[in-house]
Amino acid sequence: MKKCFLLLTILLSGLFTLAQEEFRPGYVILKAGDTLQGFIKYQVDRVNSRECLFKKQADGEITIYNPSELSAYRITDSKYFVSREITLDSIKQTRFIEYLIDGIVDAYFFRDETGEHFLMDAGEGRLVELKNVNRIVKSGGSNYAAEVPEYVGVMKYIFRESPEIGSKVESLSLSRKSLIKISKEYHEEVCTDKECIVFEKQMKKTTLQLGILAGVGIVFTKAVNIEPSYIYYYLYGCKFQTQPSWRGGIYAKVNFPNFDENLFLEYHAIIYNFSINTHNEFFPEPGYTAIHDVQSKRLLLQNLISVKYVLNNGKISPYLESGVFHNLLLKENYRRDTFIHSIYGTAAQSHFDSPFPTQEFGLMAGIGCRFRLKGNERLALGLSYQRNASYSSLISWNQFSLGLKLPLIW
Repeated sequence: MKKCFLLLTILLSGLFTLAQEEFRPGYVILKAGDTLQGFIKYQVDRVNSRECLFKKQADGEITIYNPSELSAYRITDSKYFVSREITLDSIKQTRFIEYLIDGIVDAYFFRDETGEHFLMDAGEGRLVELKNVNRIVKSGGSNYAAEVPEYVGVMKYIFRESPEIGSKVESLSLSRKSLIKISKEYHEEVCTDKECIVFEKQMKKTTLQLGILAGVGIVFTKAVNIEPSYIYYYLYGCKFQTQPSWRGGIYAKVNFPNFDENLFLEYHAIIYNFSINTHNEFFPEPGYTAIHDVQSKRLLLQNLISVKYVLNNGKISPYLESGVFHNLLLKENYRRDTFIHSIYGTAAQSHFDSPFPTQEFGLMAGIGCRFRLKGNERLALGLSYQRNASYSSLISWNQFSLGLKLPLIW
């Protein structure tokens, strides 16, 4: 079992390494004005504001650009960053900031170690930060520290040519979407001879994918919660033997592009079987030997719900997942043969009432890779680990399975 966990750890480390190498089509604009087409590394917001990793070819060498070397860079159909000098807490610095909208009023965003920052340029070439400030507020004769939305007054001044837009600012909560929306409304009301440009990332639509899955798994079992005096004493201390078995089923997957394009919710309906058997010998009294041969062939329906996170969207996309499952017994062939040997001979008896549960709950975790076939279709190969809730069962089991998923409808 320890070797299996070590293998999972090694695989997981490899997947994270792969995840760091996602480059997407895009271009950079040098300070001299030249534009270079190529591939840009897709990174988190905090890193995007510090550097741009660029390759001319997909398999080419990586060039690292800082804000002093580029005028801008953009990932195709996605985020657009420009190099600007900004002042935060009276300190001047040059960063890549995300260009949200180009209009009569320009809006920008970036994230650093201190959090999110929103900025606007009212056409004067000067960036103004939109923020909340901490101030001492007097109320009922006492002083309180409170966070005051300073950005409301700043934005009302910027949108001063439209009282209607200015009134909306009072209930505005700062975010990329809200800033783009209100800036676009202001532009369309005040500037009618020129369209504004929104550089917002083109979000994917929420989609439902259906497909089939097949794989092979093996279950490692042991008896738990059993004492020698218990009614199921014949399972006490037994070692179950098991073999790999095939499984198959269907799955449904839905994405959440407005929250995180790499996050998915999946449902699996899987039918699988596994067989267990054990041979135990007991010595209930001097001169007596009791032998119990237990065999069980179980056919189960598993309903599994998991959350999957894809680490990148390249041709090979590693993923992690975890979830919960419910197993329902569809059919079981159970038999326990008992042989009691003594000086008087041998007595044999067979039993067909299974002690094992008809349904179980448990947890799962998995890793794997998706491989792009064509368009949005992807073949997935995954390794999963499952463990049942042994407190409600006579046996505790750990299951490892390797499976393939093939989409049918997207």
